[in-house]
Amino acid sequence: MDRPTPRPVFDVAWTEVQQGWRVLAADGTDMGKIEQGVGDRDIDIFEGFEIDIGILGPDRFVSWENVIRISDGIVQLDLTPDEIRELPEHREVPGLQIEGDRESAGLLERAETGVSQFLERNADDLIESTDERPSLWQRLFGRRKRR
Repeated sequence: MDRPTPRPVFDVAWTEVQQGWRVLAADGTDMGKIEQGVGDRDIDIFEGFEIDIGILGPDRFVSWENVIRISDGIVQLDLTPDEIRELPEHREVPGLQIEGDRESAGLLERAETGVSQFLERNADDLIESTDERPSLWQRLFGRRKRR
């Protein structure tokens, strides 16, 4: 049976969460502490938190989707203690550099930016062709304009 999804309560922005804040399970059990927020603070994309659950081994990653409350000194999750212990290991994912203007950006933004830049550079070629030069679509698919 699915649990009802509680409405998140964020008294504090994710960007304000500090290392050492307590991590609570849905039932209020203290499960460990925050190591760091995961996301892009410059463009406010929140991916989740790296958490230390106090057992030997690597830190765990909890997605933003499981965060139901952030208040001063506390981050509460919608997970049971057992589910928190089973969270995946946290792994650093390096950001990509886009034309030198940003060190890291979310995957969706990187894709949108790349597509936008491509379209800006090739807008005329995508649609129109000239006698000297076929359109990009014609070049891609090997078709020439019929006369």
